[in-house]
Amino acid sequence: MRDTDTARRESPRSQPASRKKRSGRDFVLLIIFACVFVIIIGRLFYIQVIKADEYKDEAVSSHMSDGTVKAKRGTIYDRNGEVLASSVKATTVVANPYLISDPNRVATLLERYLGEDADMTYRDFYDLITEENTGYVYIQRQADYDAAEQLEAALEEADLADGITFESDMLRVYPNGNLGDQVTGTVDIDNNGTSGLELYYDEILAGTDGTEGTETGRNGLPIIGGSDTAVEVSDGEDIVTSLDIQLQQKAERSLKKQLIESKAEGGSVTVMDASTGEIYAACSMSWKSDDESDEDEGYDEDAGEEDVEEEDLADDTSRENGEYVRDEGKLWSVSDAYEPGSTMKIMTAAAILERSSVTADSPKFTVDDNLKVYDSTITDSHEHDVQSLTLRDIIAQSSNVGTVLASRQVDLADLYDYYSAFGYGQDCGIDFPGVATGMLEPSTDWNGVQAANVTFGQGMTASAMQVIRSFGGVEQNGKMRVPHFLVDVPHDSQLTEEMTAGFTTKRVIKKKTAQTLTSMMRSVVTDGTGTEADIDGYEVVGKTGTAEKATEEGSYSESDYIVSFCGWLDDSDSDLVCLVTVDSPQNGSTYGGAVCGPVFSKVMKYAAQRYQVNTAGTD
Repeated sequence: MRDTDTARRESPRSQPASRKKRSGRDFVLLIIFACVFVIIIGRLFYIQVIKADEYKDEAVSSHMSDGTVKAKRGTIYDRNGEVLASSVKATTVVANPYLISDPNRVATLLERYLGEDADMTYRDFYDLITEENTGYVYIQRQADYDAAEQLEAALEEADLADGITFESDMLRVYPNGNLGDQVTGTVDIDNNGTSGLELYYDEILAGTDGTEGTETGRNGLPIIGGSDTAVEVSDGEDIVTSLDIQLQQKAERSLKKQLIESKAEGGSVTVMDASTGEIYAACSMSWKSDDESDEDEGYDEDAGEEDVEEEDLADDTSRENGEYVRDEGKLWSVSDAYEPGSTMKIMTAAAILERSSVTADSPKFTVDDNLKVYDSTITDSHEHDVQSLTLRDIIAQSSNVGTVLASRQVDLADLYDYYSAFGYGQDCGIDFPGVATGMLEPSTDWNGVQAANVTFGQGMTASAMQVIRSFGGVEQNGKMRVPHFLVDVPHDSQLTEEMTAGFTTKRVIKKKTAQTLTSMMRSVVTDGTGTEADIDGYEVVGKTGTAEKATEEGSYSESDYIVSFCGWLDDSDSDLVCLVTVDSPQNGSTYGGAVCGPVFSKVMKYAAQRYQVNTAGTD
């Protein structure tokens, strides 16, 4: 009994330790729960206070359906206000295959209203609207606006609207077809400029798209009474260009006719107002085989073309299995460089007149038909006896030998300075993508042969735009303008001023020198190599060019040339300068005057009639 009582008496003394142990565990759990609670409260504070706006936006966006409101791209006009490119309302039709309940009937309606324009069949549409694992399928982008409206009404009437949505869009249209498209350029499916002026002035033309948003439920359908959001659209600016689409058409037709007749590889025509630098017409064409050529000409039948019928252009019997087409995505006269040949003799003559005692008519140089320069022989275009020629005669007959002999009166450094002053070897400043600067090495790098060759336009390269710009400087009595297409941004005079600020003028030669050169170039047309460029009733001045093409072996071809003629109507109230180039003529003459002169004559005669050009002898 004593032992038992002792045990009973000792048991109560052991209980407080057990309770103390449990109390310790409870305290730890309390601390843990408190920490968790603090964390939860902190997290809620972070979410509901600190990140509230961000999560709210995410929550809204998760059930907001956003649509783009396309900006209207600015219109491009020619100098007379004729539309070259414009944008019209269109609709992009989109399907959500998950929501289409009757794909057979929907596909039937799609074919009825969109099939012809989209060039799609019932089966094409059915396959699109039954695609698996996608909730967004383009049915047709930039669909006809009226056709899309009719389709939408038909779907509503048939209770089939679920799953087909209509997004605002814009379609770029070119009223003149492909006429002038090298200059105007193109846009892609998203209305971004991809070539020509569409690309160069894309930021001005494009504008800024807007957005519109509608609150939707789980099935993607709008919630009645849900919120709407919008960002205002800003349409693009219109631009007025210097192009005259009617003169452009005449240039394209005349060039193509000559290319067909001469079986050439290609060619170009450029017409520029030398007093402003504004380009009235610019085109280039090249031969494409049948598998490369697929072009709709888009000519205007009422353009006043009196000597070229449409069937003459379409029936190309001079070459087989191909066609002459405009160079897609580029303008050769801007983007490519070539050896300009004898047109460069005018710049050489300018240096001679201003940096030596030589005048147009004295002294006379003894000129053979060939000249030995180190290990090379320079020749004239045709054999002739030894002649006594003035600088005027040398230019009129386009003598390579005579040009080299006369140029020896001037230091090489001075020759280089004049070529450089006329813009050769530099960006001509034109507002067009893909500008070629050509190649003009410093005179310190010229060897003896190159120093001779460069005086008549070989051993250096230039773009056609550089050539016509330099000739414009002579036409303007020594003042040279930057060639350009932009004339005006009609609704933003400040933007016009900013965009045209670079179209500057600089003097390159003295007025007297320019007048002497003009007189010498008149002799080219009356008594020299450019007689076929003459126009009855006008005093045509100009210079021919026949440049040998370089071969892959590094030498020059004796049968393959780029030929040219550049000139204007002197003693008239017109400042238009025209340059014609033809690449590798194979049929008939291969000289610049015979091949390019007639094209110049047709284009400038048309221009003279169109603009009612008066000569000094008329009112």
